Amino acid sequence: MTMKPTHKKTSFKPLVIAFPFLLAMLMLVVVLLSAVTNHALAADTYPERWYQQAWCIDGQMEHTLPDRTRVDCLTATHAIEIDFGRKWAEGVSQALWYGLQTGRRAGLVLILERPPDMKHFHRAAHLIKELNLPVTLWGVGP
Repeated sequence: MTMKPTHKKTSFKPLVIAFPFLLAMLMLVVVLLSAVTNHALAADTYPERWYQQAWCIDGQMEHTLPDRTRVDCLTATHAIEIDFGRKWAEGVSQALWYGLQTGRRAGLVLILERPPDMKHFHRAAHLIKELNLPVTLWGVGP
């Protein structure tokens, strides 16, 4: 004696067709949320110019050198590059170049807006110390 099934056979075709679309929509949402989150996390509290104006009270801001590069702050003793902590390596080399071009001591002001930014300050300090670079290093925050 064979029994016949009492329920209808269900087709999963609509789900199979909809799955790629749902997956694509989910990926789009993840990408958009990631972009918004990364932008929010990477946003600076103040622009670099704000720090330049606050730091360079006794110097000349944006002093142009013969090669058309600009020193962020030129004082009687230092040629100073002011940049965000995450750009510490670039800042060290720019400060050295400005010091060489002006005959003044190279200076680097790293902008440290959040506690994790201190790692950049420590890296710059370590490099300057280990290679005995003629760079004065300062850190500044909001």
